[in-house]
Amino acid sequence: MSAGAVAGVPQGAQPNPFGAATAVPASTTPNAPAVTAEPASSPPAEPIATIDDAIARLQGPSADAARDAAEWLAKQPLDPARQAEVSRALNGLDRDGLRLAGLTVLPIWGTKENVDLLGKVLVEQKFDRQPCLVLAQKLNDDRLLEPLVAVLTDTFDDGKLAEEILAKWGQSADDMLVRHMNHPHDEAHNRIVRILDLRKIAPEALARQAVADLRSENADQRRYAAAWLEETKCEAVPTELHPDATDAALSLLADRSPSVRGSAVDIVRYCADKSHDAQFVKMLSSQRAEEWHAGLHGVIRTGNTAGAKELFAARMKDEAQAGMVCRIMNGAGQPAEDLAIALLKQPLEDRGQAHIAILLSISQIGGKKSLAALTQFERQNGRGKKKGGMSSSVASAVDVARANITKRTKSR
Repeated sequence: MSAGAVAGVPQGAQPNPFGAATAVPASTTPNAPAVTAEPASSPPAEPIATIDDAIARLQGPSADAARDAAEWLAKQPLDPARQAEVSRALNGLDRDGLRLAGLTVLPIWGTKENVDLLGKVLVEQKFDRQPCLVLAQKLNDDRLLEPLVAVLTDTFDDGKLAEEILAKWGQSADDMLVRHMNHPHDEAHNRIVRILDLRKIAPEALARQAVADLRSENADQRRYAAAWLEETKCEAVPTELHPDATDAALSLLADRSPSVRGSAVDIVRYCADKSHDAQFVKMLSSQRAEEWHAGLHGVIRTGNTAGAKELFAARMKDEAQAGMVCRIMNGAGQPAEDLAIALLKQPLEDRGQAHIAILLSISQIGGKKSLAALTQFERQNGRGKKKGGMSSSVASAVDVARANITKRTKSR
């Protein structure tokens, strides 16, 4: 018996755990790879020979066949007699994973039948869209406006061509372009701003959209809207929208962006309305700079002097904050005169540094009623008294204010 043979088992057979020996072909070994039968290969698809073949494949269930048909048609010269039929069949490409096959065939065979497909191709494809953009311009269908806006995000030739097309589009594009004036994408936003400028859109339409976009859920859209209103000083905002603009701006004082908060302060400055007076007065005591600045702008614009006592107590005893109050009043000009007079009436304290700052503001913005206020201030605070009267510094500030106001009112 040879080495390794098992008693009772013929050579070339393996033991059967169930008792009987099973013959194993001599060519089979325990480590040999399994042999599997190769599947029969499918016959190659017949080459496309005619437009009818291509149409049939576009309308069939196979995505590969439809893609092949689109590639074949893209290489064929346009047959005007068959264009309508082919363009209808091309809508068979409007399937997930297949639409981009339209990129090269639509510019040759596409018609208004393919507007929906063309729009999706413009949005889904990210480059080499210029032939499709030319077709969009030719079709001039308003359903393509939103896809064209999507292309504006491109920083290269596609975006440039889309901008040129939209700039020349008919008046029907105006409303859509205005809706996108604060587009959150930087490139698209800059392009739309240029287009709107070229199209001479009415400022009021832009202002209405900007006010609406202050409440956008998109941070960049809010930022662009707030910046536009600040830059234009809200001049085009209709009066009936001032309460809404103010309300939206007040909510933006807590925005994460410092630039948005700064713009919000100026929107309050230009749009504040009396319906928010109580809130403005309350804001004067806020610990947050943008909030009390906005509150101060609010009371100045509405002419509300009811918060003068709170403002004096909260801000005028700190030199830096008192300086800010006066700068804001000086920037507002004559509308701040009533508030400045109301601050001047607050009790004179210590060396009167707060009142000196107020007097300097009155010197710049005051009118005839400030002259009467200066006289009353002198009487109340005992000018000329050796004891208990105003200091020489305060008295000097009164004289400067009176002289400047008198000179200014005489020259008018």
